[in-house]
Amino acid sequence: MEEMIVKVPPVDLPKGKDVVVVPRQTASTTAGRYQQGVQAAGSLPAGQELVAIIRSEELSSPDQISVSGFERADEKFKVALKHLRFTGALAANVVTIALIEISLGSLGAGNYQVEVTTNEFTFSDMNRHEDAAPSGTRLQTATFTVV
Repeated sequence: MEEMIVKVPPVDLPKGKDVVVVPRQTASTTAGRYQQGVQAAGSLPAGQELVAIIRSEELSSPDQISVSGFERADEKFKVALKHLRFTGALAANVVTIALIEISLGSLGAGNYQVEVTTNEFTFSDMNRHEDAAPSGTRLQTATFTVV
């Protein structure tokens, strides 16, 4: 599995879907591919490399997000994310949104689903994120058709 995580200012992204699937060649950047995916409708072409792009919630400067698992079972792709959310006081903060891009490969015709489970943990001491405590789980799904 190939993955990439980029953080962008919220104003640079259109409001829209939490998960999009697009051909990798749609745009030269993850943010560009996400924007195309939000606007796109319809089926995707078989034989082209496809990527899933997952949009996170707003992140504060010390927040961390990572891919903790990936598996494919027939037409279902399961992605697990780990989100460490800082809950302490901040002197300054830069809010971003993470775009997590995961390669799905070249797929044959069919109906597919991407299921994303985000396990959230909170921490309040900037120097002790390893002490983060579980605080919730969020599930996102997207279905798509390849022709």
